[in-house]
Amino acid sequence: MPFPSADVNYQLSNNTNDSSHTGQEIKIIYIIGIALLIIRIIVPILLIIMGMVGLVKAMTQNDDRDIKKEIMKLIPKVIAAIIIFILPALVALLMKLVGNNSIWSTYSKCLLRPTTCNVDLWSK
Repeated sequence: MPFPSADVNYQLSNNTNDSSHTGQEIKIIYIIGIALLIIRIIVPILLIIMGMVGLVKAMTQNDDRDIKKEIMKLIPKVIAAIIIFILPALVALLMKLVGNNSIWSTYSKCLLRPTTCNVDLWSK
């Protein structure tokens, strides 16, 4: 189920249940979300490229033992890339289980899908 497309600043300013939350917290979570998005894109690509380079090196040497060794090195890299893709879904599930109040949904929205989060980083 996609996150609501409501404006984060509106939710924060109209949250009367908990006045301890500020826009600064949402900005920090937004920045962490952007960093995680970049990591989710770059790391699997680097893992695949590194695995392919090692495998090509082993194949050019025509040594079956080296090829098997590189394939065994490639398996944990593929598993790590898959985990990096699955981890955001697990975090989203955890956030849904924690609660459905507006601040948690706002935090999870900005953490897991920062491009849909309307945060002005430059305002005070």
